[in-house]
Amino acid sequence: SDMRSLELEQLSSLVLQIKASEEVLDNNQFLIYNKVYHKARLAQWGTGGDDAGTYEHALYPDQLWTLEPHPSKKGCYYIVNEVHSQHRIADWKHNFVVYDGPHYNDQLFRFVPSGKNDGFFYIYSCHYTNDRVAKYGVGIDKMSMYSGPKYPAQLWKLVPRFKANFFTDEVFHFDNRLGSNPITREVSVTTGIKRSTT
Repeated sequence: SDMRSLELEQLSSLVLQIKASEEVLDNNQFLIYNKVYHKARLAQWGTGGDDAGTYEHALYPDQLWTLEPHPSKKGCYYIVNEVHSQHRIADWKHNFVVYDGPHYNDQLFRFVPSGKNDGFFYIYSCHYTNDRVAKYGVGIDKMSMYSGPKYPAQLWKLVPRFKANFFTDEVFHFDNRLGSNPITREVSVTTGIKRSTT
């Protein structure tokens, strides 16, 4: 049917977007995983400045981050939380915080590939240009902005929302209970989260 081929077309265009580096980031939503603490994802569990760090267990929407491009600072993004949608990650006086006030330059970040072609990025502040988002221990709050030597714990992988297992898994459990067709439902979930590029 026409609808089916349209869905497949949308899916293949998403795959192409993934391959076209910078465009992929713009207004897309990601889980952001640490390289060293490989289960740890950036998360925000409250509205205080310090209520952000990483979480390793169940996947919740407060671990999803939208990368909103700055209109004139090319390559710089606001990293906006899905649940606390007024909040953005900020490099406040060289501290890793979340902030919901006006948009300042210390909330802008750029994603610099590791150089090893491994899908990992350093997340640099666009304001304090040597600062990188770093995780320095296993605890959920062991986060900092760091400008010293580069270590692997400063590397982060962006997993697009539509590839995230928790949506697919929930969908399959849900559909199996109802005895309906999982594949159709999965396709609709996948295309339903495509953001417009305008």
